Amino acid sequence: MKFREQVLLMMFAIVFFTIQTFVLSQSDSDAGCVLDIHSTLSGNDSDCVAGNWGGFVEDTCCGEVFYDYLYALAKWANQTQRLFLNATEQNNCLLLIKGSEKDVFVCGIEKLTSGAGGCSDYTVNDVLNNLGNTLTNFDEDCNLSGSAGSTDEACSLCMKRWKEIVGSSSDNGRNSMKDEAKVCSFAVLVAITSRRTGYKNWLQALYQCLGYQDFVMGIKRF
Repeated sequence: MKFREQVLLMMFAIVFFTIQTFVLSQSDSDAGCVLDIHSTLSGNDSDCVAGNWGGFVEDTCCGEVFYDYLYALAKWANQTQRLFLNATEQNNCLLLIKGSEKDVFVCGIEKLTSGAGGCSDYTVNDVLNNLGNTLTNFDEDCNLSGSAGSTDEACSLCMKRWKEIVGSSSDNGRNSMKDEAKVCSFAVLVAITSRRTGYKNWLQALYQCLGYQDFVMGIKRF
């Protein structure tokens, strides 16, 4: 075999094994993430204009990624009844998201992790059983127009109902209690949206409504 042919063969082998390794690594990452993060809600816009959920999301450019993460959680909760991933599950998914997005590890998503007790370990049924008719009121008042252009009045009514569910106050004392209140609010949100994951327009309108609001939430134990 001529030298040139040997070189070409070696180059082909290197390229082949590189591609194979990449594909396998991607498959391993997908298998390691329990969420369907490839099914997006936001459209993957990169204009950094999505809301920061009252400061919960720590970087304004994370807003769209956070929409998709919440949507993936809702779909997963519908299947498993669990609301939040544990630390290992979440890390696997954030690593996979990082492959196509910005550094999601600076977004604050890690605050929605199970294992910390309280609302972080609630199931969908825990929320539904304890809230009862309040959830019916939420569905009614948050029945937005189904598009991102829903009215401010409709959004305000929806936000008011969400605050009533999780409790609110202008000053709730310790930061640890404020953090718990925010986790509780998202436990409620994931539980509610897990029942309507097929209504993507409604979910997008709801996320944009709640995400853009500047609110302070307190504790209301279920």
